[in-house]
Amino acid sequence: MNSATGQTSGSVSISYTVTFPEAQAHYAEVEMNITGLHQKTLDLKMPVWTPGSYLVREFSKNVESFTAEGKGKSIEAKKIRKNTWRIHSENLSSVKVKYKVYAFELSVRTSYIDASHGFLSCTGMFVYPDGMLHHPSTVHIVPYKGWTTVSTSLEMVNNDPFTRRAPDYDILYDSPIEVGTQDVFSFDVGHTHYEVAMAGGGNYDKEKLKTDMPKIIEHEAAIYGENPNKHYVFIVHNTSRGGGGLEHLSSCVLGAARDNYANEAGYRGFLTAGGVLFIAATLYDKKFRAFDPRNGKLLWETQLPYAGNATPITYKAGGRQYVLIQCDNARDKNSPQGAAYVAFALPGG
Repeated sequence: MNSATGQTSGSVSISYTVTFPEAQAHYAEVEMNITGLHQKTLDLKMPVWTPGSYLVREFSKNVESFTAEGKGKSIEAKKIRKNTWRIHSENLSSVKVKYKVYAFELSVRTSYIDASHGFLSCTGMFVYPDGMLHHPSTVHIVPYKGWTTVSTSLEMVNNDPFTRRAPDYDILYDSPIEVGTQDVFSFDVGHTHYEVAMAGGGNYDKEKLKTDMPKIIEHEAAIYGENPNKHYVFIVHNTSRGGGGLEHLSSCVLGAARDNYANEAGYRGFLTAGGVLFIAATLYDKKFRAFDPRNGKLLWETQLPYAGNATPITYKAGGRQYVLIQCDNARDKNSPQGAAYVAFALPGG
């Protein structure tokens, strides 16, 4: 029950349809249909966050032409805050909302659309009904001309690759979507099916990647003891200079230089962003390890003062390269509490 609006959301159904009639101009058009409403007002909000990137994001600045209708008639959608639109929905059981999203920033955390493909970072694409973040929704993709493929970790509806379902908004917002003509290949490790979606071309060797990527995954799974994912998707944007990455619940988005796969340094950089894979292990293990990604061999390990709970970073200072990890025992209430940043100098400068 949402006391602010007098709503009971149990019977509400939410669906989105995304089309790209102006892909060449970097626009997507979103239609949102909400049924089963019983409330006086409906507030629709665009997130100001994105999973894995910890800054306030102004995604609502890219929203244009926001309109609403009920019972076939136009109704007012008033913008009451920078990221919130209010609709007076009294005596309306369903509402249809339409808006456009301008997407012209290619990064691992922002949406990008042109005539060749569309990358949808869902926090900047889909508004949500206030008080209903726990609610499921479906997303139907109508591809631009020539686009043939959708890549995302969201589950298909009725085996339709262009219609996907999210059990709640946490999952929707943590599941980026690539749509276009990306080159897709797959492999299995244990009970998990992995899909690699290569957008933008490149001089990569699919068979070599299908051999080397599972080696890293197998060793990571061995350290953690299990892999909770049944399906995992790598979305790779190959550009002239590429770089960066952002981990999601059951997928990740990577930027890569399309012509770097053929040289050893570039290939290892794609696999590990540095040629050595550093992993802080499980909560109760408190170990920090380095692996050779070519064969999975353990190169080095050390004991951390607390559990490693963050992604390691690398930096250079005074001509020397370092790896830094944040660790704490906040999630292990049975151990002494504390936190630390621990840096290690790499050999060879």
